[in-house]
Amino acid sequence: MTQEQAPTQTAGDGRSATKVSHTTYRPPVDLYEFHDRYEIHADLPGSDADSIELTVHDGELDLRAGVQGRYGEHLTPIHQEYGIGAYRRRIRLGEDIDLERLDASYRDGVLTISLPKVEHQQPRRIPVRPA
Repeated sequence: MTQEQAPTQTAGDGRSATKVSHTTYRPPVDLYEFHDRYEIHADLPGSDADSIELTVHDGELDLRAGVQGRYGEHLTPIHQEYGIGAYRRRIRLGEDIDLERLDASYRDGVLTISLPKVEHQQPRRIPVRPA
């Protein structure tokens, strides 16, 4: 996680308040393997599906997501512990992933990315016939 902090400001009653801006968070992810695909679950609380951008380039999955401020322009907190910023994560993909069939869904703050395996990489049963 990276944070850039603006200078400390003094609130109306003499208490100091620090504003955090341009914050980028690296979301935690879980990776699961199934016989036909991998799945990535990324925690993106505060985002919505329209703010999430997924791109693939040179074997890397680039995840970006924005978060809207909670307070709007009409209210500025004098103390804030919940960070508002953007999410960014790059994930190197293996050669066994079919890049043409990637799929993603977002529900309850969790992004699920399905990474299907290339057909020839999937385990398959070979029938044995009697001779």
